[in-house]
This record gives sequence, C-alpha cells and structure tokens, in this order.
Amino acid sequence: MTLEDLKQIFPKMTKEQEAAVIELLNKKKRTIHPPKEVNGELHYYCKYFDEYFPVNKMVVSNGKSKGYSKLGNSIWLKLNADYNRLMTILFEKKLTEKEQETIKEYMTWLKETKNKSEIYKSGYYKKLLDIDDTIKLVQRDKKEPKELVKQITSVLKEVKTKEVKTKEVKTKEAK
Repeated sequence: MTLEDLKQIFPKMTKEQEAAVIELLNKKKRTIHPPKEVNGELHYYCKYFDEYFPVNKMVVSNGKSKGYSKLGNSIWLKLNADYNRLMTILFEKKLTEKEQETIKEYMTWLKETKNKSEIYKSGYYKKLLDIDDTIKLVQRDKKEPKELVKQITSVLKEVKTKEVKTKEVKTKEAK
C-alpha cells in the first residue's frame, strides 16, 4: 500500500498524519528479510552468511534479531580485530617496504570484503582465521613478520586468481 492509496481512503489526512505514514512505510522497506517459520521454529536472516538461521544461533536483543548470526558476528569481529592488529604491526615492527605494501594490500582487501557473504558462505574465512593466529604471534614477537607476509601473499594470489576466473566466466556468459 502506498501513500497515494491511503490518501484515497483517508482524503482528510493532515500533514502530520502523512509524515507518520511516510515514516511507517520507510520502516517497512528496511525489513528486507522477514523471519521464516521452519518446522515450527523461527529462523532469522544473517547478513554475513546470506541465509536463515534458527533463533538460538542468532544475535538477538529485546526479542528482535540484530540481522547476523553468532558465528557470523564472531568471525567479523576477528577479521576486524585483525585489521586493527595489522595497523599496529605496520607502525610498531620494522618491515621492509615490500612487506608493508603486502600488508597494506591485504588490509585494503580485508576492509572491502569482510562484509561480503561470499567469504562466509564459501568457508574462506577459515583461511583468514589462520592468518589471525599468525598476526597475534607476530604482534607478540613470537613469529617473524616474513611468515605473516608469506601467508598474506598466498591468500592474495588465490583471491586474485579467483577474481580473474570469475571475470572470465562472466565474460563468456555475456557473449
């Protein structure tokens, strides 16, 4: 139902009432993924995995879903912490220029992709969590930054290869 429909039903609507209706209509638009009932249990949408989870696996506040699962949220928090730790490593550790560039490239990629469902759905986040362990060790001086850069380089190569293959497939489909 639109505002125009409501004006036809209630022709004497005041400006305040119209504003309230517009606000209500806009609120409804934000709820893109309403909860689903599966086998008598409510399932809510997780923006990280781009799928529905049972209510007991979701982050819920005051009886409402926050829009993400507990697993998705914990992974996102780790990836975000990694980004911040890498920033610290860049400033506190003595790195070569090439190591700095590699870490910065990874940080840029991480920032751009940590909210994309492909990382979560594919299970690719597990590789990123392996890097998480190395980042912590480098930060505590228990591992050399070179090992971290080697891991990051491997992931970036894999990501670039996947992106190229995806582009090739899309180009072939377009033809």
